[in-house]
Amino acid sequence: MTEYDYWKIFPRMPKKVTIGDITVRDGFQHLEKFISTEAKITYLEELIFAGCRNIEVTNLGNPRSMPQFSDAEKLLAHLRSDNFVGRAAKKGINMEDVVLTAITIREPSVDRAIELKKRGVGPDRVLMMVSTEEQH
Repeated sequence: MTEYDYWKIFPRMPKKVTIGDITVRDGFQHLEKFISTEAKITYLEELIFAGCRNIEVTNLGNPRSMPQFSDAEKLLAHLRSDNFVGRAAKKGINMEDVVLTAITIREPSVDRAIELKKRGVGPDRVLMMVSTEEQH
């Protein structure tokens, strides 16, 4: 099938799509064993080097109740560091084009995201989760 045939069959398909990744946040959150900060950093770096521009990095909730995210600030700080931004630039990647997202569940985690942003290491985007069930 040629490109022409594809667009003729699917005329409303977008010409461009944006692919995001939630592995470090959603994929690791329920694991019993803590995934090392170094492993998460390597995974995040490789996602960015591979072209991913929208990444859910972490959850900014209370680390005592969600130990998998106890390294949230370290992950964000690394991705904002001059060292990593420089390494990405050498590969032709402008980190301003990469959207880093953090999940928040309650107001204190939103406040934490804002404070991190003021310090220059916060997420570009905050995704607020709201439960629709009273028990949750």
